[in-house]
Amino acid sequence: MNKLTESDHQFLNKAILLAAIPVGEVSPNPYVGAVIVKDGRIIGEGFHAKAGTAHAEVVAIQNAKDNNKSTVGATIYVSLEPCCHHGKTGPCTEAVLNAGITKVVYATQDPNPSVAGKGEKFLIENGIEAICADSESARQINKIFFHNQIKKTPFVTLKAAMSLDGKIASKSGDSKWITGSDARLEGHQLRVEHDAILIGKKTLLNDDPSLTVRIPDQNYSNPIRVLLLRTFNGIDHANYQLFNTEIAPTWIMYPQNQSIDTALKAELLAKNVRLIELQDDEIIVDSVLTQLYEEKVMSVLLEGGSSIYNAFITAQKVNEFALFYGPRLIGDAKAPSLWDHSNITDLSEAPILSIHATEKLGNSIYVQATLKEVE
Repeated sequence: MNKLTESDHQFLNKAILLAAIPVGEVSPNPYVGAVIVKDGRIIGEGFHAKAGTAHAEVVAIQNAKDNNKSTVGATIYVSLEPCCHHGKTGPCTEAVLNAGITKVVYATQDPNPSVAGKGEKFLIENGIEAICADSESARQINKIFFHNQIKKTPFVTLKAAMSLDGKIASKSGDSKWITGSDARLEGHQLRVEHDAILIGKKTLLNDDPSLTVRIPDQNYSNPIRVLLLRTFNGIDHANYQLFNTEIAPTWIMYPQNQSIDTALKAELLAKNVRLIELQDDEIIVDSVLTQLYEEKVMSVLLEGGSSIYNAFITAQKVNEFALFYGPRLIGDAKAPSLWDHSNITDLSEAPILSIHATEKLGNSIYVQATLKEVE
């Protein structure tokens, strides 16, 4: 029997909306929003704004105090199970208890082993009613956090702009621009949502991208730019935009058996580019993701080129596809496509994707999908 009323769902949905406000700012923490209600009216609300700062419940309690409202006997609606452990901040369960709140409605259980079910247990043991709404929308806004906690690896999104016939560039490597401005703006929003952007050498050499967030009237933080190299061949100077670390950090990851020209290395280090030598003699996707996770990178946005896409798709390490189709046909057999190196011979072997969303963006189409094998 569902114990929640229509009003409960409305307040909980508001908490979920609040949670999503600080997009891109809370990693490695989850997005959390909270609403405090007394006598049917909201008396306090808040959200977790940045890792290391006060959690949503504490912010909402303080907001109620600032409004000269008593939280004794109130209900708090939270988008995630309140934590009960000591981290950079104190346990939210204790803050709720000390505020005199008598009922907690939370959207979904926290997958963190330090919290999962324990937050609710603490509340009940201390006489506070606790109800979990089991909300899929709450889990969706924290899909990266849930993946991190369960898989202990970064969440990987593959972003690609393609012609309607699935080509990511012409055979000469020209890809500016396959999609329209509306689609590119959505692509920048994806950058906001991820800790790091990862590209390969061809994208560096062909496009000289800055890989920064450029959204009008916004001032989002830029993600870490990661350049994944098999070799340094072809990179003969450090004047690419990617190596300007005054605008965003840049890491270069490469196999341990690869040497780097002494002069180039000196240039890169002078620009504060971080050189990360992998523990293998070749690029192994699992090892790359393990290294990134150890570096506290919780999410990675793949932005090309074809070698990067091929490696991650073949390794079945893409958690979500963000595919943007522009109104062009390229058609040349030598033009790169999303998964050129597939060894699929029969349709029955082809991976099946779940399409979660489609959207028309100006003259382009956006498709959000996941491989069933990695859902």
